[in-house]
Amino acid sequence: MGTVNVAFLSAGGPSGAVPVYNAIPLSTENVTSSGVSAASTGAAPRPCYVRVRTDTAVRMAFGPTPTAVATGMWLGANETFDAFVPAGTKVAVIDG
Repeated sequence: MGTVNVAFLSAGGPSGAVPVYNAIPLSTENVTSSGVSAASTGAAPRPCYVRVRTDTAVRMAFGPTPTAVATGMWLGANETFDAFVPAGTKVAVIDG
């Protein structure tokens, strides 16, 4: 069981073309991982980046109604994963 931080972030500089995250996230929340899939309550409000940071190894799933499974994408303890996602995307995790 661990804590997984999920943050939806916009990117860009003055022109919007700089691949740097803005300092203020669009939303952020902690999801507690366990032996069953747990999904974020928040979703990407628009196409944006998602950053997932975990203190324990987890398996992840992404989508409008994701379910994490034991064979899903793996993220190791104390690692960070970044991805660009469409609007409505949520993140689900399970201990892995």
